[in-house]
Amino acid sequence: MRAGLQIGDEIVSVDGQDVTGPNGYLFHELSAVPAGTTVKLGLGRGATLEVVADAVK
Repeated sequence: MRAGLQIGDEIVSVDGQDVTGPNGYLFHELSAVPAGTTVKLGLGRGATLEVVADAVK
């Protein structure tokens, strides 16, 4: 199994903050970060990934 983000993965937290259900509105606020920022994504399957934001192209 690959450790990275997979098709069908559900992001359930960003930097430890729940972004599911009524907290879904937090996803954009927590993930709209400057390029080069590392963000921790919690996945529904129990994995946590660290990703580095890229510039919007």
